[in-house]
Amino acid sequence: MRSLSSASSSSKDKMGKESIEGSALSLSDLRTYNDSELTSELTSALKREKKLKSRAQELVSALERLTKSSEIRHQQSAEFVNDLKRANSNLVAAYEKAKKKHQNKLKKLESQMMAMVERHETQVRMLKQRIALLEEENSRPHANETSL
Repeated sequence: MRSLSSASSSSKDKMGKESIEGSALSLSDLRTYNDSELTSELTSALKREKKLKSRAQELVSALERLTKSSEIRHQQSAEFVNDLKRANSNLVAAYEKAKKKHQNKLKKLESQMMAMVERHETQVRMLKQRIALLEEENSRPHANETSL
């Protein structure tokens, strides 16, 4: 059998732990237990504590895994966004280059068209002058010709 001092210190320890843990056992409940019941309660409480600590460790591990996974996904997303920005920048540069090339080609074609219009107008003017000369020659009687 236990001594009174050990029983009282043991009950103080339990009372302190139980008040901290919020257990349903009170000091008056402990006085009604015998040594085997107290041992059984203590063993049961230690098992619950061990299970809770194990569960807490599992939860901490799961949280660490999820945090690491989230950080990896965040890093991958950031890299993906940077890749998209680079691709977009390259597309904009290619578009601007193609636009400038198209504008230069259009200016060249317009210039060629204006030159063709000028040549055509010159040719038309020359042909009209030639027609006018030929009509004038045809309208004048030739000196060798006799009239009827």
